[in-house]
Amino acid sequence: MPAVEFDEFEADDIEDEPSDDDQVVDDDQVDLDDEIDQEDDDDDSIDGPIPHRPLDIFLQKPTSTAEDKQITQGSNDANTVAEASNKPKPTKKVIDNKSVKLLKKANDLTGVVYFSRIPPFMTPAKLKSLIIPHGALGRIFLVKESASIAAKRKKYRHNKRTNYVEGWVEFQSKKEAKRAVELLNGQRVDNRKRSRYHDDLWSCKYLKKFKWADLTEQMSYEKAVREQKIRVEMSHAKRENKHYMRNVATAKMVEAIQERKTKKRKMEEDADTTGATTVTNTADTNAPVSNDAAITSIRRRFKQRKIIDSEALDDGTKTTPGVKMTYTPEMEAKKKVVLSKLFAASS
Repeated sequence: MPAVEFDEFEADDIEDEPSDDDQVVDDDQVDLDDEIDQEDDDDDSIDGPIPHRPLDIFLQKPTSTAEDKQITQGSNDANTVAEASNKPKPTKKVIDNKSVKLLKKANDLTGVVYFSRIPPFMTPAKLKSLIIPHGALGRIFLVKESASIAAKRKKYRHNKRTNYVEGWVEFQSKKEAKRAVELLNGQRVDNRKRSRYHDDLWSCKYLKKFKWADLTEQMSYEKAVREQKIRVEMSHAKRENKHYMRNVATAKMVEAIQERKTKKRKMEEDADTTGATTVTNTADTNAPVSNDAAITSIRRRFKQRKIIDSEALDDGTKTTPGVKMTYTPEMEAKKKVVLSKLFAASS
């Protein structure tokens, strides 16, 4: 925006010049207007000099309030939503037959080289840097050593580096893969004497009619077989655990039954020994003992209660219950008389 220049001037320098468009007013009306203006000037008069206001104040843009900001933000959000709705949705890319043929042709040209041994602690990046001068490479897959061996090395040698034992390297051209195998197989890994791989030799082989898809399929098959084997072992262990727990429960139950039987038999034997009598054999001690005598040498004997008579005596007194009573001839005669009367009356 171009700068605007303003000339400063005093209010006294401005003189009103009459124009043709001014209207003619009566003298009385002019006097009345002058009085009103004078009263207004008296009310609005300010003591002291009039403060000077710079022109920059008049050039400032009006500040926006909170409501104006909210309205502006709402309009911006509405515009964003409208643009998002108008934006076309991404469509899925459809691979045409031509692209499929090109991919298949490129896959047919690839070759896979198998490395039966990887130098100790060689990383995939180092392997790629050593092989890439012999041709354009694709994918690389290296197999780590077993977890048990790695754990022993970490425990006893304190070596936590990753070690690979074998691997596969994909070349983008079969010819380059074959030529790389001819040049590398049996040769030193690194000819520099200061290299740690100076004394290691390459051991590689070109896999004829072998593609990377075959490798992934083989790996997935081995993984499925390993998981299936683990599931079978877990189910077998679970079955054995259930069988063992069942046997433990049965053994506890049998022990409890045997304990109860033993306790009951012991109580019976204690009861028998209190009222049992041993059978004495009058035969010769040297004579053989019979089976019946050997098996049943104890006979049970039950205690008999004492006879109690609670009949009244001749003197009119009664016997005390639970006390043994001695019979006299008079009592016997009295009983006979009473019984004869009873049976005679009934007959």
